[in-house]
Amino acid sequence: MLDSLPPTPVIAEVAAPAEVVEPAIAQAPATASPAAPGSVLPPSSEASPSPPPARPRLRRPTPAPAVSPLEPATTPTTAPPPTAETTPALPNLESMGIVRLQADRQSFDGERQLVIAKGRASLRFRGGVLFADEIQVNLQANTLKAEGRVWLLRGQQVARGSQLTYNLLQETGTLLNAQGRFNTGPTGERDLDPSIPPSTDIADRIQSVEELEQPVTNVRRIGQLLVTSAFGGEYTDPSDLQSLTNPGAVLPTQISGFDIRGGVQNVRFQADRLDLRPDGWTAQDIALTNDPFAPPQAEIRSAQATYQAPPNGLGSLGIFGSGLVLENSLRIPLPDNNSVVQEREGGILTIGFDGVDRNGAFLEREFSVINENNLQLSLTPQFLVQRAINLAGGGRELGNDVEVNSVNPLDAFGLVGRLNANLAPNTQFSLITNLASLNPENLSTQSRISSDLRQDFGFFDILLNYRYRERRFNGSLGVQTVQQSYGLTLETRRLDLLALAGVSPSTTFPRIDGLNFRFQASYQNLLALTDQPNLIGTQPSPALANLNRFQLETGLALPITLWREEALPATPDAGLRYTSAPVSPGLRIVPEITGVISNYSDGTSQNSIAYRFGADLTLGKFAGDFFDYTNLRVDYLRSTGEGFSPFLFDRLVDRNVLVLGATQQLFGPFLVGVTSAINLDTNQAFNTTYRLEYSRRAFGVSLSYNPDQQVGILAIQLNDFDWQGLGGGN
Repeated sequence: MLDSLPPTPVIAEVAAPAEVVEPAIAQAPATASPAAPGSVLPPSSEASPSPPPARPRLRRPTPAPAVSPLEPATTPTTAPPPTAETTPALPNLESMGIVRLQADRQSFDGERQLVIAKGRASLRFRGGVLFADEIQVNLQANTLKAEGRVWLLRGQQVARGSQLTYNLLQETGTLLNAQGRFNTGPTGERDLDPSIPPSTDIADRIQSVEELEQPVTNVRRIGQLLVTSAFGGEYTDPSDLQSLTNPGAVLPTQISGFDIRGGVQNVRFQADRLDLRPDGWTAQDIALTNDPFAPPQAEIRSAQATYQAPPNGLGSLGIFGSGLVLENSLRIPLPDNNSVVQEREGGILTIGFDGVDRNGAFLEREFSVINENNLQLSLTPQFLVQRAINLAGGGRELGNDVEVNSVNPLDAFGLVGRLNANLAPNTQFSLITNLASLNPENLSTQSRISSDLRQDFGFFDILLNYRYRERRFNGSLGVQTVQQSYGLTLETRRLDLLALAGVSPSTTFPRIDGLNFRFQASYQNLLALTDQPNLIGTQPSPALANLNRFQLETGLALPITLWREEALPATPDAGLRYTSAPVSPGLRIVPEITGVISNYSDGTSQNSIAYRFGADLTLGKFAGDFFDYTNLRVDYLRSTGEGFSPFLFDRLVDRNVLVLGATQQLFGPFLVGVTSAINLDTNQAFNTTYRLEYSRRAFGVSLSYNPDQQVGILAIQLNDFDWQGLGGGN
């Protein structure tokens, strides 16, 4: 808006005290701009009262009411301009944190010590930039009041409203009829730190306001918050091809029980009242959403919410009297909770099912014991409903076919403990203890432990790990249990060698998308089942054996896009109708080669080279009502080599495998899919997963079931977006 200002606006620069007189040029106010929010203190006595609005729902914002003229007592108009001898001197505004004040017209009420800026007023201070139709600065109280169409920018934190009062020294204030967006990521702490001045000049900031007044543009998905609940035990995705080429690899923690991963950084809100603090805000009758557009497909409506700036990237959002509303119709009550917006575990009562360790259905609820910036500890007590009924009826069987001679009430209870600690900027420690019984006599057969210490060195990581009774899925051999393991792993990120060499991908098709390299080296001490006579002696087969394993794995993949069509625009009625990112029809192939060398302390070895050829075909753009999206995936793997592992859990038995996957839109947001692996040597299908999904722009819900692993997965996904503009209807 600076470009549209009159050629000679009145500017108050922060320097030595100066005199202020009524400007000689009086121009009509510029075209009204939308209302905006800002930082605030409780409204002053000068604030005009407004009736309490209805409880908000995020919607297309309506234009703010026209600004009422100031009362005659506020801005004298009949008195002649004061002479130089009687004009009060303007104190140095820098002591109040004001860097620059600009408007079409400015006046100074010496009696009340008020600086009044009218018409496209802008005020830059250490905490950000403020725009309004009218700004009053009280020099005695160190406060300001903005009315009309108010905008407040603090880094990526943007808000607008009808009235703002703010204490410049206390850095507190109140914004009425607030709408805006905030960022819970690493930039949030800087945005809310008034000691850090804005990094760009006022012209740049005004330009950003002009962008905010435009419709939402440049929408792109940058992440997701994924809530999963696994019924039956750990789950290995059949599309995870590393479990086929190297079944004994050290893999990330599998999906198990109730879990939340990822986070949502960009949040849009609308509230009746926003009380600002130096480290965050408190809102009354607020609606929050991750959806850039209005009406939102998913939102949290809350009677009260508090937000605290994110130290080290973990913003804390507390919601009270709230519910999650999907599609503006389905409301899911949420408990009152102070939760970290970023990755953390859930805190609601859930129903689970575990037919392996817990004899069926159980109830659980997580309690956060420690929730600090670098340390989180949660405990999840469980009541094993189906086991309790079985034990009360005379049953004696616990999980994993373990039978007991007598009933102990502690066998009907379980516990899951999770500990996450950031020991250093690049060092993380995690521990998951899973107890399927609290009876001390049965802990050896009813507990599982997973622990990792990870050090990030940039393009590679070093991992120390310990596992107790870990379940691993090994293709047609099914689920295998590793009784105990510990060791050290060095693994690289997936490196694009072409990008490292400075080679840019082509803009035409066919196109080479990269040359991806990965490497992993590990040492493991393993206690697991074996069927080798020289290791078990006279024991029944299979039996436990303890060996060391040294393993090297390397892989090289060459993804090639043969054909691709342009996606639809990223708008609510086109490319983002049913999905968080516009779909581009196309065909992609991926040839890949993987080599694995495994040596065991008994002198045996298992060495293999796996050749893979994958193809991924997408048809349709997922914007029509019926059958407008089809995805077909084919992967063929052929492994050759010599030797075999003495253990069952990492023995390579599926050397000629075909993996097939298909996902199809039925109607609207509903999709069905299936993925299965087939051993072509035995014609045996294994690791088949069936999937039903409800897909929308802002969220998705899916239900998957794998009969081979006897595991079901219920997943709820909230998508995280970045966009230009305030959001909603602007």
